[in-house]
Amino acid sequence: MSPRFFPRRWVARAALLVACVASVASSNPGPDPLEATSSVQHLRLSSTSTRSRQVFVVGVVAPKHPEQTVTVGLGALLQARWVPDDARDTSSGVVRARMSLGRSQSTWRSSGPLVANAETPTELRTDLPQEQCSLREDCRVEAVLEVEWEGEPRPGVVEVDWVALGELGFEDGLDMPPDVTFTLGLP
Repeated sequence: MSPRFFPRRWVARAALLVACVASVASSNPGPDPLEATSSVQHLRLSSTSTRSRQVFVVGVVAPKHPEQTVTVGLGALLQARWVPDDARDTSSGVVRARMSLGRSQSTWRSSGPLVANAETPTELRTDLPQEQCSLREDCRVEAVLEVEWEGEPRPGVVEVDWVALGELGFEDGLDMPPDVTFTLGLP
């Protein structure tokens, strides 16, 4: 991937997105939610391989196993850039993505049209409904990000950088248990 493809300001956007989600969640009484952000992950789509999926584990561990239920929210922020084999190609379809967490599944979200070698990659965000998780035992739930290149794929590749964003919320009126860890288990 080109170093300019993933500028520092993109990381700042992800941080701002997490802050926005947290501010909405923290408007409710109770402890502030815990947040987790994955490292930047890379996918590559081509005209012969137009789909890709990434499986990872969302983990919530509370060593003292309190009698408490928490909610897990998960989303992803993606940037896609089309690099055609032929410089005369100017646009080629869209990228669409969805996530699943346990039994919950988001709807497909589509990017704007992909423009060849765009300086500003196409951004796409997908979010899931919250899942509940009991802290009485370790909670590990499989999550999946699916990404597709939709339209008439042309010779070349679509480079997709993405980051998963998670939030762990606590019930109103309950304190956050000590030593709770919230992780996004990406490779």
